[in-house]
Amino acid sequence: MKYNSQFLLSHAARYHLVHFVTDSGGRRIESRVFKFVGIDEINYAGSHGMDIKLSTATASTSNDTEEERGSYQSVEQHLAAITEVYNSLLRATKEIDGAGVENKYQVSVHFRNVATEDHLRVQKVVEEVFANKGGGLKMTEGHKDYEVCPPIRWNKADAVLYLLEHLRLGDLAKVFPIYVGDDRIDEKCVRALPEKTSGVGILVSEAAREIHTFDT
Repeated sequence: MKYNSQFLLSHAARYHLVHFVTDSGGRRIESRVFKFVGIDEINYAGSHGMDIKLSTATASTSNDTEEERGSYQSVEQHLAAITEVYNSLLRATKEIDGAGVENKYQVSVHFRNVATEDHLRVQKVVEEVFANKGGGLKMTEGHKDYEVCPPIRWNKADAVLYLLEHLRLGDLAKVFPIYVGDDRIDEKCVRALPEKTSGVGILVSEAAREIHTFDT
């Protein structure tokens, strides 16, 4: 990061004007994003909440043990299997026009840009790779994508609630959390906020869907 940008971001963080840097590109927070930004006073989150690094100020107020304090990477033991599935799916989908594969601590195969007549082809490819390489992982279907995930109980809702707790944002009189999502994997977080906090979850969808929340 350029010095001027780093200086401004660091200054804003010290005065609590900025709390977060988030990454949606699948890069590892500790090894890539934090080293690029280089600011200790900011919290970092990425990969659907599976990779979290808390700021030094946040970590110092945590009641966690020393090993737990300051970061949350819940999938380290599954990285080898996830990488193998990712590489296999890259090879298996390279002949399917419009298919995209990404690795954000979970492998996603997107087919929103694939011709309708090839959707079943994508499904069969993903199922075949998962059957051969996905031992110990789990497979789910999202909105125009398939996901191969680590077998852990951790999702965006868990990540948001974890951050609210560790950032001391649980004071219902002062904090009104809002979560906006547009995918199936966002639904748990959309439901969790009104259930667990005073906030609201908003699901953006082309079709009306019943998810037991206040706003759709």
